[in-house]
Amino acid sequence: MNKQFLVKATRYCAIAERCRHEVSQKLQTWGANDEEIRGVLEYLEAENYLDEQRYAKAFANDKFRFEQWGKIKIGYQLRQKKIASELIKQALDQIDKQAYEKQLYELAQKKIEILQKPNLEKKAALQRYLAQKGFENDLIWRLCEQFFE
Repeated sequence: MNKQFLVKATRYCAIAERCRHEVSQKLQTWGANDEEIRGVLEYLEAENYLDEQRYAKAFANDKFRFEQWGKIKIGYQLRQKKIASELIKQALDQIDKQAYEKQLYELAQKKIEILQKPNLEKKAALQRYLAQKGFENDLIWRLCEQFFE
């Protein structure tokens, strides 16, 4: 195993939580071959620099809190990073239900205040916005009934 790749990958993982897919891609850009990538990934996991479960939970928490994403968008992004379905489910389940619904309500309230459209168009615009943020359709519909009916 190339020590240079190992040192760079260790630093890369020490900066922020990473998943196997991200580290693998970074190693490829640095010119590592498949065998070197496999060896570096095994070392990083053995030394606890990489942990897919820890990564998934941190990612879900950060995207929910700071980006105000819904569970659908978070789950999609984690699948793009090749995270196992069970780990995605665990990460999404850790999001507090009350905080999730409160965030959805607050996002909707802010969006309604800035929309300069008649009510029917406001409702459609709000639904699109919340869906784009990754919230579930049933929650969006229930919320729209609250605001517009």
